[in-house]
Amino acid sequence: MKENQASSTAFTVLQGILHIAKSTEHDYLVSDDVISAGELILSASDEGQKRLKELRSPLSKISTKLREYFILPGITVHYVLRKRYIEDQTRQAIANGVTQIVNLGAGFDSLAWRLHDKHSQVNFIEIDHPDTHKLKVAALVPSKQDKRENMHFLSVDFTQQDMKSALENFAEFDATRPTLYICEGVMMYLLPAEIEGIFSAIHALTGPGSLMLFTSLEPQHSNKNNVRSLLFSYLKFIGEPLKWELEHHKMADFLKDKNCQLQEMADTTELKQRYVTKPTDYKFHHGEYLVQCVFDSNA
Repeated sequence: MKENQASSTAFTVLQGILHIAKSTEHDYLVSDDVISAGELILSASDEGQKRLKELRSPLSKISTKLREYFILPGITVHYVLRKRYIEDQTRQAIANGVTQIVNLGAGFDSLAWRLHDKHSQVNFIEIDHPDTHKLKVAALVPSKQDKRENMHFLSVDFTQQDMKSALENFAEFDATRPTLYICEGVMMYLLPAEIEGIFSAIHALTGPGSLMLFTSLEPQHSNKNNVRSLLFSYLKFIGEPLKWELEHHKMADFLKDKNCQLQEMADTTELKQRYVTKPTDYKFHHGEYLVQCVFDSNA
């Protein structure tokens, strides 16, 4: 992410979701509350307003198809499928007794904001870079009167502070609560040592029984993905290069080394089976999968 500006990826993901909702055959995958929250967030900045304007352009469909063809086939619908899965898993975790959700690198995701009113017993915390949070908070919490008791935004520059100390010093974080940590679209931008730090921090903060839900990428040259090589050059250009990847069949051992047990994984095939209910010839993205794990007591 470039200095002194919100994440370009955060804008791109949200713009892609709204594109699916407004201009494609997969509009049924995006709920009205996701649309309204997304429009509210984008409308709060010049860049966001530009993205909204692009969505209204007749060229929107063409430009999206071109980006997918040359960079990452199927990624726009994948954003939606990924978020549907995360929302379902989060709702299930709350139903099973989780009373704290911590979203690491939340970007412009609206899940916590949409759920906090309906689940007053749950403490929601979003962590992200100050430049990204600034725009999001301005849109969702424009005044002190709009602040909610169970919805919190923690701005952290991880080049200056680690996650563990940031949460320990955040009064609204409660280490005694059963907690789900969400890390969507983040780990691929981190070095292995930084990922190790996240797992260690979670175990130290809320201990055994803590849940984590995150995304992971197959290696660039795996036959399980359809990523174009141009993607890696593009991400370097915008200051968000990929740094970590892992074959899905190695995930259980990876988690075991982190004092975690694998609970569930979902790749594109699983996501399509769950959510795509209408016939389509759309070329879906392959290469990213979602993982949910639970921390055990063997520190």
